[in-house]
Amino acid sequence: MVYPTIGDLRRKRRLTQREAALSLGLKVSTLANYETGRRTPSITDALAIARFYRRDPRKIDWGCRSRIRKNNIQEVS
Repeated sequence: MVYPTIGDLRRKRRLTQREAALSLGLKVSTLANYETGRRTPSITDALAIARFYRRDPRKIDWGCRSRIRKNNIQEVS
């Protein structure tokens, strides 16, 4: 199964990186690095991003270099 990336989710909501970053309390550069896979979000940031997009964090493609593992994240309610 193919899951959307956080960039896909942001574009689906028609948000700019700046708008999404402000809503998440992140720097634009931090969000851009998460979207491109240059940085891996902390568990705290990953959960905040998942809540913001109303997605189960296990069903988001965090990038090929991500250290976030599906079994390390509990379902977000």
